[in-house]
Amino acid sequence: MKRKTFCSVLLLLLSLLTLCSQEAYMGQIQITRRSFSLSGSQLHIQMEVNYEGLQMPSDESLTLTPFLLAGEQSFDLPSILINGAEKQKVYERTRVLGGVSDARNGRNSTPSVVLKNDRKVSRRFTYKVTVPFREWMTQADLMLHTEECGCNGREAATYDDRIASGILLPEVEVPGLEKSVDVRCLSWVNFIPASLDSADNRLPANGDGCITPECLFALANSYTPGSAEFNDIYDLAARLFPDCPEANINAAAVALSKRDTRKARSYLSRFSTRQTAFNNMGVLCMLEGNREKAELYLEMAAAAGVERASEVLEELRSRRNLY
Repeated sequence: MKRKTFCSVLLLLLSLLTLCSQEAYMGQIQITRRSFSLSGSQLHIQMEVNYEGLQMPSDESLTLTPFLLAGEQSFDLPSILINGAEKQKVYERTRVLGGVSDARNGRNSTPSVVLKNDRKVSRRFTYKVTVPFREWMTQADLMLHTEECGCNGREAATYDDRIASGILLPEVEVPGLEKSVDVRCLSWVNFIPASLDSADNRLPANGDGCITPECLFALANSYTPGSAEFNDIYDLAARLFPDCPEANINAAAVALSKRDTRKARSYLSRFSTRQTAFNNMGVLCMLEGNREKAELYLEMAAAAGVERASEVLEELRSRRNLY
């Protein structure tokens, strides 16, 4: 009952999110009716863009680039170019003559939509886009990067506005293991156990007073798995001992439990051929959407005696037959 209530609250929040207006570019652009949905492995994004309040000289232009942002992860969506009346004439002539469109910073040099800032017509439109879905996008913010053209000797100013805080996708069925990985990732990753039997809350060290990876592992395991202390200590171990396979594999497990695939891959890349890394490499590949490679790594982990890998592999195969 509590789960149903929580999901209902999320859906209500999503509905409210699509109705309210969000300002961008110093209040001159209004974003309304934002909506997000999943279909298979595709994320659908839609929003209404109103630029009737845009104050822009006729011979200038503005480039809008929506993008998804979650921590260090980001993904640029197709851009929109808004031209003033005179700038639009230049753009059309350039296009007819086969010239290159107005590309400045290379972020999205070719716009998917070109609009004219003409007061005689409606200056609002519906922006729709479909992109490949990734796990980190479930809690991403939708941002809008706005860049001026830098025409007439003016400096090209840029603005980043948050137009949706947390996508908060409603719970939906998606093919394969994505949904299950999202929920059970912490139970599927593999931590290499410490060689010490126990640890207290003091920072342990060896006989010479030096901190060792094993001591840090033991200290981490004195906390609840997934807690801030647990995660921070494993991450610290990898930073203190960058050449230690066990420290990196455990830090990758922490990153995977938070669905941070970029960080997990940075920890695992050098040690992906080690048996102790096979299970976590399998989970990483699942989160990245490469199920064929995930199954290969999990098979190798199971052959190496990792029981958790056998459980995940069994579920991966059973679900594969459903789609």
